[in-house]
Amino acid sequence: MKIVLLPLDERPCNSYYPSILPTDKEVNIVVAPSSLLSKQKKICDVSKLHGWLLKECKDADYAIISMDMLCYGGLIPSRIHHESYEAIIKRSDIVREIKKENPKIKIYANELIMRCPCYSLSVEEPDYYDECGKELFMYGWYLDRQNLGLLTEEEKALMIENRAKIKDEYLNDLLNRRRINKQVVMYNLSLFKDGVVDFFSIPQDDCAPYGLSVMDVRDIKAYMVEEGIEGVMMYPGADEVGLDLISRAINDFKGVSPKVYVSYATPAGQTKIPELEDRPINITIPLHMRVAGCTLVDTLEEANILYIVNCGDAFLATANPNKSLSLKDRENDRIIAEIKKANSLGIKVAIADNFYTNEGDFTLLNLLQSNDCLALLNSYSGWNTSSNTLGTATAAAVCSFHYHDEAKEKYFLFYRLVEDLIYMGKTRRELIDYIAKKDQSVTTMNDMGTFEDEYASLVHDSLRFHIKEYGLDEIYSYKDVKVSFPWHRTFEIFLEVI
Repeated sequence: MKIVLLPLDERPCNSYYPSILPTDKEVNIVVAPSSLLSKQKKICDVSKLHGWLLKECKDADYAIISMDMLCYGGLIPSRIHHESYEAIIKRSDIVREIKKENPKIKIYANELIMRCPCYSLSVEEPDYYDECGKELFMYGWYLDRQNLGLLTEEEKALMIENRAKIKDEYLNDLLNRRRINKQVVMYNLSLFKDGVVDFFSIPQDDCAPYGLSVMDVRDIKAYMVEEGIEGVMMYPGADEVGLDLISRAINDFKGVSPKVYVSYATPAGQTKIPELEDRPINITIPLHMRVAGCTLVDTLEEANILYIVNCGDAFLATANPNKSLSLKDRENDRIIAEIKKANSLGIKVAIADNFYTNEGDFTLLNLLQSNDCLALLNSYSGWNTSSNTLGTATAAAVCSFHYHDEAKEKYFLFYRLVEDLIYMGKTRRELIDYIAKKDQSVTTMNDMGTFEDEYASLVHDSLRFHIKEYGLDEIYSYKDVKVSFPWHRTFEIFLEVI
């Protein structure tokens, strides 16, 4: 089975994680080479990318295509471009050509709803986000609530005050781009309606219950109803979409929909909304499972995969000092009992560590280690948003269910534990503190300047120390790690395990 993947962008989460999934030689995942992809805000050479895609898809069984990369030349370029609607949609015609040359290929397309983050930072947005990113988010929040008739008197005054902080040119630029991008999504849905694309998913990146993004969602849903388009999936997510769709392709090829039993570490947590999302997690998880081609079941005994969602009675920001309050109702004994029972029944065990945004939970690691359960896991993920975690944990579990490659499975597990727990939970904080002591005019946590090699060395040494501290070297075989910074910032690393 050959799966061609055109990823959302060039970061490891989109372009490297798929290549290290625990599959076997039956699966050939061909990822677009980094030389053809975008470089953060720099658009890729779209014509060369199209040529590569046409060539690789001629003998492929599946193609997973990011329409953001295909049409805009990258994820970040989709948020900062000044191109016309006509120029953008012309690029999606290549999908029809792919299907024409290989009618048997199954094409899974994905396209994001353009995000509107709730903070002022321009690393992934137009430059003016440094000045008024939070205000632009709040503009959408108040506008949406006003349109829905929900705006309070207090909010009306805040809306006026907030709007005064945004320059007209910035707001007009943002709204015009959002209008074009929404129209492009609607146009590309014709590929699904016409049967060229076999499955179409529309993740909502960094979404919220109100705002510009969810307003676009409603418009697109209304358009689909008007056009009679059914079966398109819309849900919170972004960087996990390639992994979700690889799961779907493998399950489709095998003709099997793995049965998944979802267990919430704290039952009350299932009705809570994770940070950067717009709905409770117990509504989001079934959507991700449908995208991945899995089936939810009601009991552990009938499952192929035990899927533990590590949550408290709330979802917390990174290193929240009140974490103990959210942990008080976590059913630790039940979690351990379920893991051991699943293992005895030959059921795969996956943990989606959603307790924090942007890092894994060390209290969970300690719980697993003290009960001799860490080595019983087949899949783990705990990085970035809740949905990023969900899709990553699902993909590894699906591959483990189908292929049973213990060496690859351990590699993927070790990789995730090191990156999600150790780097994001400890080493990154050490690195940020180290950078803070330097001259902020020449290096910062979001722009490392000429200090990258120094920081990579610091991270390398820290990772090795903590790997040994937590005994991961005794469970997983590794000799060393290499570290680099794809976007020249502390937020993510490219980790190579030797």
